[in-house]
Formats: sequence, structure tokens, C-alpha cells
Amino acid sequence: MKIGLLVWIFGNIFNFTINKQPKFKTILGAVFSLITLLVIILGIVIFGRDFYKRKNPKVLAQKRVPANYSKVNLNNKVLTLSWRIEDSNGKELDFSGILFPQIIYNAMAVDPKTKNLDFIEPLKILSYRRCNETTNEPNFYQLKNHDNWYCVNFDVESLLLGGYWDGDFNNYFSLQLNACKHDQNDNKIEGSCAPFEKI
Repeated sequence: MKIGLLVWIFGNIFNFTINKQPKFKTILGAVFSLITLLVIILGIVIFGRDFYKRKNPKVLAQKRVPANYSKVNLNNKVLTLSWRIEDSNGKELDFSGILFPQIIYNAMAVDPKTKNLDFIEPLKILSYRRCNETTNEPNFYQLKNHDNWYCVNFDVESLLLGGYWDGDFNNYFSLQLNACKHDQNDNKIEGSCAPFEKI
């Protein structure tokens, strides 16, 4: 008999009742239930109104600044900086004779006197060529075919990248599109500008 009770899986569940009701209900409980319901409704109206109307967004942001920035010695195996000019459909555009891109390297450091970032060396115009002519990082072409892209050639000279505007130094690159040719000092070459109609 005891063994049969142990394996019995169709047993009935029973609960105690009070006045034929499964729960004991009082007026005080009804008051607290109404208060809880009102609080829920007010919370939905107050916080849901801004969400529905897309007003007063609550944004939580956290800014993490490292104690010390580091510099990275660049070469074509460490970093691949590829770019091209294309239309809205992703088709490459021939900009030869119309636009003259320049990849500019800037090195800045904090001036001990002014305590502000200042350029510590003249800007450098970096050379670029088709990516299939440049030695790139090993997995570069596994991600995307870059034969029709341009890549910066970092193997020409030693460059250090790193820092930020809130640090002691900031070494960065910028892409500049000119309507005229510029020399290595970023001075415009007279008579080299493309006609406005072509641009």
C-alpha cells in the first residue's frame, strides 16, 4: 500500500476555503488594491506619455577616459586604412582630374606653457595606392575584395597613432577632398583646379 502511494501520479490537490471562497477578502484589502491599481495607472500615464510622444528622452551615458593613452607604431600589417569615392548605389566614381584627395597625418602634444594641444611637427601628406598593390594585414581580403579601393601606404615612414583631445597628445589622420592640387605643404597649386561644372 505504501509503495502504491509513492508512485501515485493522479492525486487530487485540495485547498482550504473560507465562506466558500478561496481567498479571505476584506475592505482594507480592497482599498490597498485600488491604491496599487491607481499607482500603476499613474506610472504608465506619466512615463508612457513621453515614450509614446517621443519627448524628454531619458539617456544614461558613461564616459570612460583611460589614465594614459598609448601610441601604436603603424605599418601595413598593423592597420589597413582603405577608402574610395562612390555614389549612393555603391558604384565607384572616377574622380581623376576633378577631386584631389589627401590623407593628412597630424601630431599634437600639450604645450607646457599654454597647457593646450599644439602641433609639434609639420603635417604630413601620406601616399596611397590601390589596395591590391599594398602589403596588407593577413585577413584583409577575407573580409571584402578591396581591389577597387585605395589604401594608405604606412610603410613609407614611421608613424605613431594614438591619443585624444583630452590627453597629453593626439596623433590622428584626416581625409581632405580638394578641388585643386596641393603640394606636400598643403599649399594650393595655381592653375590646377577643376572646372566648377565638373565638380
